Amino acid sequence: MRVLLCLAVIASWHTSNVPYVFGTIDFEDGNGHNVPIPQGFYPGLEIENAVWISYHRNGPFMEGIFGLGVDGGLHPTEGWGFPGTTEPITIRFLTSVTSVTIEAWDVGSNGAMLTGFDSLGNVLQVDSYIGSGFGGGNGQPLMIHADGIAYVELTQPEFHERSQDAVGWDNLQFISEDRLFFQDVQIDPRTTYLRTISDPPVNFRPPNDFVYVDSDRVARHVDSEALELRTLIPGKTIEPGDYLLLESVGEYCFTNPICENTIGGLWGVFSGSGVLLQDEDASIQNRVPDQLSVQAGTFSLVETPVNGGLPSDIESDFWIRSPGDSSRTVVQVPEGATHLFVSAADEVWFENWLPLGSEFGLRVTLYPDSSADGDVDGNGTVDVADIDTMSRQVRSGEFSVAFDLTHDGRVDVNDRIVLIKDRINTWVGDSNLDGEFNTGDLIAVFQAGLFETGNPAGWLQGDWDGNGVFDTGDIIYAFQDGGYEQGPQSAAVPEPVGFVTLMWSAVVVAVVRRKKACGFTAGKVGEE
Repeated sequence: MRVLLCLAVIASWHTSNVPYVFGTIDFEDGNGHNVPIPQGFYPGLEIENAVWISYHRNGPFMEGIFGLGVDGGLHPTEGWGFPGTTEPITIRFLTSVTSVTIEAWDVGSNGAMLTGFDSLGNVLQVDSYIGSGFGGGNGQPLMIHADGIAYVELTQPEFHERSQDAVGWDNLQFISEDRLFFQDVQIDPRTTYLRTISDPPVNFRPPNDFVYVDSDRVARHVDSEALELRTLIPGKTIEPGDYLLLESVGEYCFTNPICENTIGGLWGVFSGSGVLLQDEDASIQNRVPDQLSVQAGTFSLVETPVNGGLPSDIESDFWIRSPGDSSRTVVQVPEGATHLFVSAADEVWFENWLPLGSEFGLRVTLYPDSSADGDVDGNGTVDVADIDTMSRQVRSGEFSVAFDLTHDGRVDVNDRIVLIKDRINTWVGDSNLDGEFNTGDLIAVFQAGLFETGNPAGWLQGDWDGNGVFDTGDIIYAFQDGGYEQGPQSAAVPEPVGFVTLMWSAVVVAVVRRKKACGFTAGKVGEE
């Protein structure tokens, strides 16, 4: 028996920090006509010299924010040339970012320009667009990408007529690339760690037009390389206990020489060593003698792949799904694991090949610290901004490992609950995050004046269920959590939610509605 000590020579076509989206903001949530945007309204940034305009020909707030001095009629115009050469809209980021994208609406011949600056005011990058006539260039995306973007300015560089259409700015996305890491590893589609008795004999003569993957012109499988976890992602060390998102990237042809269909997908198995046994001895059933089972994550074991009629000889291997699959492969690195072996998810490997220009491989993404500590907005603290950032991410339906606190390959309400109840360790309804849900929290959120107005609200303004507004559902949701007047969550033993609790939440809502109907301010709950 010969033993292969597989030293991984990784063919990497992409090594990068994963783009981490701090925020995607739709400015169509305006709060008033020609009203300056309050500081802190949008978490993670500050906006200067900008207003909401509610009367647009495309509908209220449909074109985002405008510069100062805009005449907000059916055809918003630049009443005083802002944001022209004098007072640009300025968006400052609380944490520097590396990419900014925003859409410009009704650009016209005045043009639209996005300029990025560092913290010292030095210009980093500029992107611009010039339309034609009135209103040309609807939804025109402008994007800059540079390290250390501290703030951006939005201007109309060619402004020359007071009557020209004003540019509306919408759908801002700002991204940082300094927190998450992934590694793409190119995989030969003939690769496997399983038994390979399906390889043809040495005297096999492939068809004349058989497609060879390399220059040796032999139809055969390729033994899996041992991917060393410690060095797999440059600059990061993957250790037992870490969570990984594993994805199969690209597809390959599984019929040769004619490529009738392509398939993707990988199988993987962790090992306590880089040892892969040769398969020349038919008695060898397990080519990965130091295989280790994954105990946590969301994954499916490879049950019965067939190789020439033989079942899989690896008990602990699992599916590695493609990014477009309905489920994702998230695994916790098992104790003692030092290497990862992968195999093309196939039964016969020698004839697999890649069309010209195609790629096939493994993407390994390391879950960040935020998945453990809850600092999803990346500002170094776990606070109300993280709750609002998580709420927006859940509503967006987009997946990111930074927000997957439950390590189940999804970002949903369960991750939000874990953030509130486990990472922050408080009750639903604790608006000021002092650790308790009490009358003071109710007074504070009603004084914010957003109850059942339909206007955007965050955790501080009563959006406790994460739907972006403050309404009756938030009150019920908070009381159902059982923390009202129970003291700190860690010290309390909440009583089951019963008739009295639900009645109290109904009374709070009824009192507020009555006072609003009578002309009282919604914030004066408990006052006569």
